[in-house]
Amino acid sequence: MVYDKGCTVRLGENQRHTARERAECSPTTPPPLGKAGEFAVLGGSAVKSTGETVVNGEVGVHSGTGVTGFPPGKVNNGQIHPADDLAEQAQKVAVKAYDDLVAKVCNVSLAGQNLGGLTLTPGVYCFPSAVAQLTGELVLDAQGDPNAVFAFQVGTTLTTADKSWIRVKDDGQQADDKGQPADDKNKKKSTLCHVYWQVANSASLGKESHFLGNILAVGGIDIANKTDMVGRALARTGQVTLDADTIDRVSCVPLIPYYGQAAVIGAGAIAIGAGIVEIDKKPKSPN
Repeated sequence: MVYDKGCTVRLGENQRHTARERAECSPTTPPPLGKAGEFAVLGGSAVKSTGETVVNGEVGVHSGTGVTGFPPGKVNNGQIHPADDLAEQAQKVAVKAYDDLVAKVCNVSLAGQNLGGLTLTPGVYCFPSAVAQLTGELVLDAQGDPNAVFAFQVGTTLTTADKSWIRVKDDGQQADDKGQPADDKNKKKSTLCHVYWQVANSASLGKESHFLGNILAVGGIDIANKTDMVGRALARTGQVTLDADTIDRVSCVPLIPYYGQAAVIGAGAIAIGAGIVEIDKKPKSPN
């Protein structure tokens, strides 16, 4: 990739940002999750579940001790860790991973924009001192790279609407799901390992939504009724609240070199270092 006098990011009509440093135009790397990566749910003060929640992965809390609602909730491929050594280690590593995400250089500021209707390609997206909201569908276009990294820096809170949806396009591991209804649970889910949400306050996911990514929040994480989450809910100080949800810890494979297209942000964009980088803001419906 050639860096030539910065890259220009188009945010909409007559809105542009020109990067001043090479790092702003460079691909990002995932944070080190370590022991925290073994957890699907990790609370700071407590983990509370209502109804028949299903968690695939470890469940724990530290420095609080309360994990309630299991049963009737179920933990598959893992155990419950109420303030034990593993949960303590996981919290320490989660703090380091959070700090790593904070330190990343933001490629594109999305302050004031709703994530719904956007198609984004790998990079670092930020909401400086602002709320991140998702209504409708967000598409993550991996451009054929199964190791694609998406990092979202949220300055305050993360909120998703009921029945909102995060869909993966061209993940390099299976056929694209064009035309697949967002609520078709019978189709194989496409997913990505390296999607991260660094949240300075708390996160709240709407009911019957489909969320993708690893949430690392300073405060609490509230996951509403019958939400399908592929990733991790890691809360530093607050509690994680579940309500008949399905939480699948995504398993990461070692990163491998990828020699595909030049890095771009947004559908139909020109390669970074050569010109314009765009965000495709065409409205999309999850149905």
